[in-house]
Amino acid sequence: MLEKTQSLKHKKQFSAVCFDYRGTLLDHTNDQDIIPGMENLLSGLKNKNIPIALISRFPKEELIKRLGTLKKYFEDNVYSGGGKAKLDCIKAFAQTLSINDFSRIAFIDDKPDNFVPVAKESEVFVIGFKGSGKYPNAENVCKELGIPFALTARDLKNLLAF
Repeated sequence: MLEKTQSLKHKKQFSAVCFDYRGTLLDHTNDQDIIPGMENLLSGLKNKNIPIALISRFPKEELIKRLGTLKKYFEDNVYSGGGKAKLDCIKAFAQTLSINDFSRIAFIDDKPDNFVPVAKESEVFVIGFKGSGKYPNAENVCKELGIPFALTARDLKNLLAF
């Protein structure tokens, strides 16, 4: 899949990146193990001064507690919403940054029920991610929609072009 993701590099610098929490940053099986390479990816985005947000169905206060060592990457940019509400959260984050061009925002999620509405209803650059592998149909859904799918954090880094 890496060969495909390299050819899909975004042509412009992203203004912001939004992440799902469970299955994308932390493993679904225990909600503690960080997906390999994700902390390095978050660190790289922070070093490039690219704002990042966390968007999850969990209540904000619970998310902040669960983040552990990853909390430092998200500061106050934690939003609660699932499914179609994820797009509203992305828009709220964009508004705080005065971003009007949603194509300059990347959204990374492993669950098709979350990323499909965002991909279909906005210009947000959606990336399906294998993450902890709970949703084996995610890759096929991405192919059907014509959006990129990343197997690893390294693939994500290539897609985010930094």
